[in-house]
Amino acid sequence: MAEASGENSGNGLKVLAIETSSRVGSLALAFGGELVAVEEFRRNLRHVAELLPAMKRATGQLGWRAEDLDEVYVSAGPGSFTGLRIGITVAKTLAMACGVRLVAVNSIEVIAANAPAGAINVGVVLDAKREQVFAGRFQRQDGRLVTTLEACLTEPRKFVADSPKPILLLGEGARYHQEALKAEGVEVGAESLWQPRAQAVCKIGWAMGRKGEFADPVSLGPIYLRVPEAEELWNKRHGG
Repeated sequence: MAEASGENSGNGLKVLAIETSSRVGSLALAFGGELVAVEEFRRNLRHVAELLPAMKRATGQLGWRAEDLDEVYVSAGPGSFTGLRIGITVAKTLAMACGVRLVAVNSIEVIAANAPAGAINVGVVLDAKREQVFAGRFQRQDGRLVTTLEACLTEPRKFVADSPKPILLLGEGARYHQEALKAEGVEVGAESLWQPRAQAVCKIGWAMGRKGEFADPVSLGPIYLRVPEAEELWNKRHGG
């Protein structure tokens, strides 16, 4: 993970990475760009109950305190509305209370990082309900995945129709939109590759941090791409 050198190499930095954008959350700790601990939450969709105890366990095993952290990387969406708010709230609190630097990582890019090295074109699809998906597209260039379509809200049939072939699809949207995503040259990856992981948040966030791509903890919010359904219903009922 550690590649940079010189003034912004990050040597000796203590890092926390948080992933709560999907059903199964996780966190990772790194020192000087090298992973030193990973915690996966024990129960699905229990981020609010699992995140802080997991942080306490992982940092305690290393003898770290919250104020020892230098940087925090957080998976910022799109994804679960509730999960994103929990992860980002914890990250913002650490940034403002302890003065750590904050990096917001796109959750679709985190899932794409699971693609095997042989996959040239990679698509990520997440269920957005109403026969839509949150999606993004990547192409492997010089051994690394480069974004060719930023995270967006779209229809699954249109997404695959506009995609280069062959393409490997990852993400839980593949389960909910099986028929709409079927097309020649489209392969759906194994379910074991659908889950975003804190290890990838850490790797991507580390690279962003070395480029100085830090987020403002005051203004940072989740990447929703669409307002939550509850908010839409409220607006309709109240003329918003």
